[in-house]
Amino acid sequence: MEWLNVSLFIWMGIALFLVGLGIFFLIRFLTRDTALTGIEKALQAKHYKKALNLAQKFSLQHPDNYLLKYYMAQAYEGLGEYARAVEYYEKASVAASVTGASQDTIAMQMYLKIAELYNKIKRKKEALGYYVMVLDKNPNNSKALYAAAEILYETKNYRKAREYLEILVKMKADHFRGRFLLAKVYLQSSMVSEALSQLETITKNYKVSQDSFIQSVRFLQAECYSRLKNYQKAIDTYRLLLDAPEYFEDALVKMVDNYVKFNRLKEAEEIISRYGNRLSKIHLADALYLVAAQYFKGDEIYQALRLWERISKTIPAYKDVKNLLDTYQVLIKYPQLETYFSKKEAMLESYLQRVIKARFVKQTVKQEAYWVMDTGDTLHVFFRKPLPITEKDIGEIEETIERQFPGSSSYNLYSIFGLHSSLSPSRYQKMLYIEPNKFLRMIEEA
Repeated sequence: MEWLNVSLFIWMGIALFLVGLGIFFLIRFLTRDTALTGIEKALQAKHYKKALNLAQKFSLQHPDNYLLKYYMAQAYEGLGEYARAVEYYEKASVAASVTGASQDTIAMQMYLKIAELYNKIKRKKEALGYYVMVLDKNPNNSKALYAAAEILYETKNYRKAREYLEILVKMKADHFRGRFLLAKVYLQSSMVSEALSQLETITKNYKVSQDSFIQSVRFLQAECYSRLKNYQKAIDTYRLLLDAPEYFEDALVKMVDNYVKFNRLKEAEEIISRYGNRLSKIHLADALYLVAAQYFKGDEIYQALRLWERISKTIPAYKDVKNLLDTYQVLIKYPQLETYFSKKEAMLESYLQRVIKARFVKQTVKQEAYWVMDTGDTLHVFFRKPLPITEKDIGEIEETIERQFPGSSSYNLYSIFGLHSSLSPSRYQKMLYIEPNKFLRMIEEA
């Protein structure tokens, strides 16, 4: 009987020990679960400081728990301490791999987050490294493909960026931002038609017609049309952006530039006149300068001069306008020169005849840059470009004289802006050079 009582006490003790042990582990499990839940709730409520304190406290008992490190990283990220966040995301990824929890999905999530934060703190090389680690595990991860391509584009590795983006848009046809970035990459490689194809795909399929993204697409699309010399399409596309405040000024100046390339200067001036009061001074000057440059290129010097004067009144120190006005002030002082430089040639021959006081003109040879007038006893060469005469110009003039007037022994050369500083009249035996001041007096007397 006594033996039975002893056995009973022994078994009861064992049972109580096992129950106590179970309760102990249950309490530890519930405590752990409750702690993790509390951290998660704090993170969801954006109480990052609280979440961090809880995680740090619990990690003292569980230093190798990768979830705690992951939560601490999230808390640091929420607090804006990105460097510390990166540190703990990296610790979490290492701890997860040690515990065997680092399956592909978990690893990629952590790698993506680490890469994103490295990118945010401008450590592009490290960010790219983690994106590549994601792509090693899953070459078709769209987020990593796009983000890595962005970094590669910024660091001018266009070949690799193009490789990633071509995979991305082939896999996801509606990844419009990927297509836009691919278009920019193509443009860096002068693949303008390929870039335009991507941009046209976006504008045809993108559902929102007026957000900032589609406006940036249109701006680049217009640039492609311009590079392909489809100036009218470029103008029409830039016109769509005139109601977008962030693009209005740049789009208008680009429209003017394309009108100029199209040699439609009147329309370029008309659009400046229509919208000029909405342009900043610098953009107005930019637009006027483009038109003036084309007038100058076409030897319409007085038209260019008119616009330079307007620019000078808008921004006195704009580019080289002051120097241009100083150089060509003679045109302002002598308005008669408008006839001399005019494209309208009907009255010019009789005007030049009065300048040189010739009774008649036997023959006139008209070239774009100069005229040669034969008055019977003398050849008169009038250089009509608003520039100093160069050695190349003299070579062309003397070739024309030799061809058209083979028996001539000399010629008079007139130029409002003289000879280039590198030239000396004494080098040319047939030339009788008329100094600009003397020529201007002759013009005044005419």
